[in-house]
Amino acid sequence: MNSFFILKMTVKPRLRFYPFAYALFTEELCSHCWYCLAPVEAKKRCLGCGFALFCGKECQMLGWKDHKEICSGKDKKTDGFYKDQIYEHLKNFYEEKFLMSKDVVFELHCRDYINRHAISDKAYVKEIGKGLYLDLCAYDHSCRPNTIFTCDGFVATLRGLNPNVDIGNRSTTFYTYIDLLSSLQQRKKQLKDTWYFDCQCERCTDPSDHLLTSILCPSCSSDNRAEICIFGEHSYKNIKSGIINCEKCGNEVPKDYVMEAVNAMRFIDKIIEDREVEQMPKKTRVEFLEDLLERFTKILSGSNIYLCKLIQNLIPLIAPDKNEELLRLHLRSENCVRRCFPQNHPAIAFHLRNIGIFLNNLNRYEEAVKYFREAQDIMEYTLDAGHPMTVENRSLLQQTLENLNSSEKPENSAMSADNNVTVHSRNGNPVTEVKEVLEDLKIGEKSAAKIESKEPAEKSAATEKSSPARENQSITSGLKKTFNDLFSDDFSDLPELIYRGHFSCFCMYVVIMTLRNIIRDDEVLHVVSSLIRPSSTLSIMNRRRLPIQPLKKDPEGFELDAHKDMIMDDSVENKIIGQMNYIRMFLADKLVFPPDTREYKFEFKDLEELGSLGNGSFGTVKKMRHSLTGTEMAVKRVRIVSSGVDDVASCRSMKRLQQEVDAIKSASNCKQIVQFYGITFHEGDGLVCMELMDISLERLYMAVHDLGYPAFDENTLGSVAINTIIALNHMKSQYHIIHRDVKPSNILLNRKGEVKLCDFGICGYLQDSVAQTQDAGCRPYMAPERLMTFSKGYDIRSDVWSLGISMVEVANFAFPYPGFTTVPLFAQLDLVVHGDAPMVSNPLYSTKTKNFIHYCLTKDQESRPTFADLTNTVFYQHYNSMDNLSELVGAYVAEILSKIETV
Repeated sequence: MNSFFILKMTVKPRLRFYPFAYALFTEELCSHCWYCLAPVEAKKRCLGCGFALFCGKECQMLGWKDHKEICSGKDKKTDGFYKDQIYEHLKNFYEEKFLMSKDVVFELHCRDYINRHAISDKAYVKEIGKGLYLDLCAYDHSCRPNTIFTCDGFVATLRGLNPNVDIGNRSTTFYTYIDLLSSLQQRKKQLKDTWYFDCQCERCTDPSDHLLTSILCPSCSSDNRAEICIFGEHSYKNIKSGIINCEKCGNEVPKDYVMEAVNAMRFIDKIIEDREVEQMPKKTRVEFLEDLLERFTKILSGSNIYLCKLIQNLIPLIAPDKNEELLRLHLRSENCVRRCFPQNHPAIAFHLRNIGIFLNNLNRYEEAVKYFREAQDIMEYTLDAGHPMTVENRSLLQQTLENLNSSEKPENSAMSADNNVTVHSRNGNPVTEVKEVLEDLKIGEKSAAKIESKEPAEKSAATEKSSPARENQSITSGLKKTFNDLFSDDFSDLPELIYRGHFSCFCMYVVIMTLRNIIRDDEVLHVVSSLIRPSSTLSIMNRRRLPIQPLKKDPEGFELDAHKDMIMDDSVENKIIGQMNYIRMFLADKLVFPPDTREYKFEFKDLEELGSLGNGSFGTVKKMRHSLTGTEMAVKRVRIVSSGVDDVASCRSMKRLQQEVDAIKSASNCKQIVQFYGITFHEGDGLVCMELMDISLERLYMAVHDLGYPAFDENTLGSVAINTIIALNHMKSQYHIIHRDVKPSNILLNRKGEVKLCDFGICGYLQDSVAQTQDAGCRPYMAPERLMTFSKGYDIRSDVWSLGISMVEVANFAFPYPGFTTVPLFAQLDLVVHGDAPMVSNPLYSTKTKNFIHYCLTKDQESRPTFADLTNTVFYQHYNSMDNLSELVGAYVAEILSKIETV
């Protein structure tokens, strides 16, 4: 689910994913909710089996559809009960001819195994389960990624690391599958062993990456030794002979010295891989690592990744009150961390924050502020301002600034030890250093380690050991043997596979591949949901549409309660929206052309493309012809970026498609809104077929300007205003819908003089006439209250403002805020929130038109008119009473269109 702006200075690309299937690890089943995966303190177990754990009644209800299949079987103690039950299920329901061969099934299982993504706890400290995120798997790997993904329960969010990331473009968006704190050789081997490809990403083809395995020149002076890359092609290395000459001193580097360095790196890699250090007594571990660090520092460069790995293993063993030693180690590894991770990566921020903590504890406040500020900038962009780690770092920065100010006063020049930043480990012991960075980050799958202010994580910026973004291990012979057991008499390992989530995804592949050519997709979905524990999206599918109570109306049909001060609840909005399944089952592949009630079956092949009409919100619009009837239509193609399940509440793109269909279909009795003809699906996209109009208001006024007219026709502008008001009020009064994207490109006209509103892709549902979602709509047309971050919600009067801005744009032949989209957010706020409302500058317009527009652009929301207020204006009553208004508008549109066609 992508939700991001287009403004260069404020863009934060985001895309949310939901798993097709997910499962907790066995060891986490007694500590986390089986549905939302939140940690459970007050344990509420299932009354049926007494084992399943839920955090509350809501989760228990939502999770019941999945849990009920296994609830009654939990008490079975019979050996082999679970594997026998599954085997009998497969044997009884599927004939042998419909089952795939063992080799094919194993291959599919291997794909499942390597494409699993880790699900962490909310603190991002440990992995608690696995999930299969189908759309996330479609994104490719890069060792220099431009995104990361974080987890909140089973929800994964892909986050861009810079504003230029087009997060919806899979060809240019990458995240990492592996630990980035690795050398080129390590990364290539891991990717080849696990994902079977040779990485040729930007980092892997960058010669400077070989600095991670560089050595120190043995001949240079001891205080200024050159870093020499022994791998890769370099100007100082003879490829044929392998002789390396130092660029600084010109001396040849002895081959024995090079081999000594290579052996040192191999030795470090082996003891870490075999976890030999962990088997030593703590005192011995410290002495052993310090000895290795001292010895190999004489050979390996400061940028060497293997020295950094020694440091990451040493840091957790250092006493927390040894700030100088901890600071020294972090500073030594800083260069390597910056080189391994891309800009704005949280790993860099956490490392810098740790350095800031130690500097603050040593009363070096000015230096600490520098590191805290850089860390804060990264965290606020990548993790957002409200993330616990961002909040904690902000607090540390503020405390350090206070310490700095106090130290500058003569009476406070001597700072006491009490000013140290003290944090606590999970066992309650004071820990001055925050040691979470790489281990907590879980490189490539989580953006940050969420740590409570009294509960920091326990690994430093150089302490990451593995990347649970995808499984880092090779598919070993042991795995193959375990899977082969599925087809033998020994099923002893199968229960463990089931709990670990292996078998659930295997079942998906078997069932879908076997049944997709035999029964309908919705039946396949039903079978899969009965076999496995799927994601929450399947559990939400059976929600029913809430009844919508009509508002009180005056005799003219306009609402009377538009000023109620209530805040919208997003959960209510999701429930009102309904189900995507409803569209697929009852609306898809059917065409009706009102007022004709005949129904035509159709699919994508029945549509003939005639050209492009433009872009709507989150979709392209094309002109197409229905081959059977010859009817020309506007067809909006909406890309569905889904989690693999038709659940509106869990996929924003589906939600928008549902909203648009829901809105225009419901408004079929309103002639000021484009007619809905039908919908079909093709290649994962939803194609919404609608009434075809001749031209948008945006194209019309631009054509009028280009043709040299002194002003846009005032009658047409009046017709646009009153018809838009009628359309907006109809959606509000009948269906509690606010459009949220009123602008010239979404107002359509034709030669009949009809004016219609379109593009309900980001409309919102209101509760007591109020909405709250701030980021829906086109920012240049947003009302002041919608641009203000801390606004307490908005109502239909925000659409009134957007109508006023649109009318000013048409009347002046130009958008009223020049350069709006190129300035940062604070400049936009200054223009719209603090600046004067724009006015009509063309003197050819009447006073009643100017006054009406000025009335719409009342900056104070409470004083701005509602739709009912606008109907009482002289402007509205004048144009609403014109009997020949449609004829005048139609003639004007036809005149402009004929001139466009002849140019």
